[in-house]
Amino acid sequence: MGRFEVRPLREGDVAVIADGMRLSDKQEIWAASRLLPYEGLWLAAKKSPLLWVGTWDGTPIGMAGCFPGGLLGGVGYPWQLATEEIERAALPYLRTVRNYMKTVKSSYSLLVNWVDARNETSVKWMKWLGFKIEDPAPYGIDGLPFHYAWMRGEKNESSGNP
Repeated sequence: MGRFEVRPLREGDVAVIADGMRLSDKQEIWAASRLLPYEGLWLAAKKSPLLWVGTWDGTPIGMAGCFPGGLLGGVGYPWQLATEEIERAALPYLRTVRNYMKTVKSSYSLLVNWVDARNETSVKWMKWLGFKIEDPAPYGIDGLPFHYAWMRGEKNESSGNP
């Protein structure tokens, strides 16, 4: 039995995760943006003030975060990309991820993203987290079917709180 831990990003993590990234995640990044795994992961990491790396026995196996967006603010774009090894850590990962989602939800009034309809694992994960999953529609450079996924956050924009 291995050990799952969450920690901040360290030098080399992006390369390790990109090199072992799940095929479904690679396909999703490419279809949406024409980016390679390293490019997509690095860009998402750079834009995300909320960012975590999941490790299994000390080896990075996934990264998740959320970056701000939207013209009026209050909108967050949560994301997660992983290696095949995430399957070995599925139970501890699922137990841990809900705590991190509390932080993400408290930081934004609305969470949105698009998930490749072919990426059934990610669609199930987002449903489990509580996202509403819309019917697939063309999205990204290839215009492939993607689900729009959204969830209300807990940040009250009218209160003036940061």
